Amino acid sequence: MARELAKVYDPKTVEDRTYAFWQEGNFFHAEIDHEKEPYTIVIPPPNITGQLHMGHALDETFQDVLIRWRRMQGRSALWLPGTDHASIATEAKIVAAMKEEGLTKEDLGREKFLERAWAWKEKYGGRIVEQLKKLGSSCDWERERFTLDEGCNRAVNEVFCRLYEKGIIYRGERIINWCPHCLTSISDAEVEYEDQAGHFWHVRYPIVGMEGQYIEIATTRPETMLGDTAVAVNPGDERYKHLVGKMLLLPLVNKEIPLIADEYVEQEFGTGCVKITPAHDPNDYEVGLRHSLPVINIMNEDGTMARLPQLLEVAAKFGLKIVSIADLIAYRLKQESIVERGATADMPTEWGHFRITAFRQKSNGLEHIAITKGEWSEDEPVLVRVHSSCATGDILGSCRCDCGAQLHEAMRMVEKEGRGAIVYLNQEGRGIGLFNKIEAYKLQEEGLDTVDANVRLGFGIDERDYGVGASIIRELGIKHMRLMTNNPLKRAGLEGYGLTIDEIVPIVIAPNPYNLHYLETKEKRMHHTLGLCKHA
Repeated sequence: MARELAKVYDPKTVEDRTYAFWQEGNFFHAEIDHEKEPYTIVIPPPNITGQLHMGHALDETFQDVLIRWRRMQGRSALWLPGTDHASIATEAKIVAAMKEEGLTKEDLGREKFLERAWAWKEKYGGRIVEQLKKLGSSCDWERERFTLDEGCNRAVNEVFCRLYEKGIIYRGERIINWCPHCLTSISDAEVEYEDQAGHFWHVRYPIVGMEGQYIEIATTRPETMLGDTAVAVNPGDERYKHLVGKMLLLPLVNKEIPLIADEYVEQEFGTGCVKITPAHDPNDYEVGLRHSLPVINIMNEDGTMARLPQLLEVAAKFGLKIVSIADLIAYRLKQESIVERGATADMPTEWGHFRITAFRQKSNGLEHIAITKGEWSEDEPVLVRVHSSCATGDILGSCRCDCGAQLHEAMRMVEKEGRGAIVYLNQEGRGIGLFNKIEAYKLQEEGLDTVDANVRLGFGIDERDYGVGASIIRELGIKHMRLMTNNPLKRAGLEGYGLTIDEIVPIVIAPNPYNLHYLETKEKRMHHTLGLCKHA
């Protein structure tokens, strides 16, 4: 009886029925047959992160053509199917799905998360297998494997152990792509690069044993200086040939590192000197291998700087004006100060004579002051107070709060010590005219002016910018401090800007009577002002 062929090919009526026939006949199953020549293809296992795409379809078609050809040639042909756990990509997919439910990995815990991971595998791994069958793939499905199957796991561990024991593979430090969010390494294919505008910071590395001489490097990554283990020059560069082998002093860390010669350096680029940080640059890593340099990792797994944990703690708590560690390092390396010294005046008080010096911040014109007593050398630890709370009226004016009491106590401590400095920072910028006020006090000392208690050096201060305080302290010639504070975070903030704090000295104050009895009359305020400043 004649049959009429359909005018349009309908794959559903043909392919499913044909593939079912192949499977029922077990035509894709391979057996070990010593009479036949073996031929095997292990399928590159698709990731269980979703569905197959056109690339998979093309690749599986090539494999299917080859395996069917060899099978028809009479060989014992095996096409081994399987799927890959692809842990990083799979985890990202699962976490994204959980996020839509308002859940995190931490909410579930390890065991519950693994249950979700296996459920994901069953759902999407099964989908992929069905897609492969739809393509007509002639895999031996009785041998289907998953990369986290117990047998595969055991085999991988066994092979790695054997290779390690034979010395064929070994553990070592390498430059890798690291994800600070997932806390794992990732392949080059998973990295997306982004160009960013940058500029060179020029930094001088002093030459050990050659006073006043230095090597200057230009870098776009000053934050990696903490991991430098050498500076390199081109061996053919006549400017530096005589210095190769000398030791340099690494700024900030004060550690000696060698000046080496390596062909990697382009002598026409920058200054012709390149800082070598093997742990954080692939090219530097290769240079480090050639010269047996140590590898110093300066970053934590979450991407923060391991060498500055206290500073980051302060930044998080007080919102330090540091947008990046690179800016911080560069700031600390600046040769010029960010403040300029202004007017000075003697300041006789009930605790002795002090010197008051004004400093103007170059970037914004804010005015700050330092109250000092005595002399010191750079190597001597000096008693220092950086005042960073509400200070309205407590300098050369009426002190009515605990800030004033702290000032009084700090001045007593400095007087007893015989030397020290108290730095006041102005962060509100009310236009107090500090320079003019100090000049007015100078005039008053000469009897040419009178003190008006309403004209006080009052301003508010917060704890955000330790950098200005550090710059003023440097301008005073202080490198080592005995810091007067009850707040240990101040230590972290100032050390973050390169100062050395040898000791924390607590400030103990009694209740301030001016908190209880506000001085209402101008005369009483004047009396207290003259008690502090004695300019009359």
